[in-house]
Amino acid sequence: MRTQQRLAMAEEAGLICEYEQIMGSLRRERVCRTPEELQRARDESFRETDRLQREGTWAPDSRDPGPF
Repeated sequence: MRTQQRLAMAEEAGLICEYEQIMGSLRRERVCRTPEELQRARDESFRETDRLQREGTWAPDSRDPGPF
């Protein structure tokens, strides 16, 4: 199936497609997700970041110049 056809089908299905870097490679891969999947991933990411910050795990802060 041609790329244009796949993009049109994904758009009709309400999917949001993005190119993502493949771990350990310079290649990028097109990944399509539903809006609900994207929102769930954002929420999970926010919760995990919040949890790490509450535990006191060090995270770089733009206001902190660091050791250098």
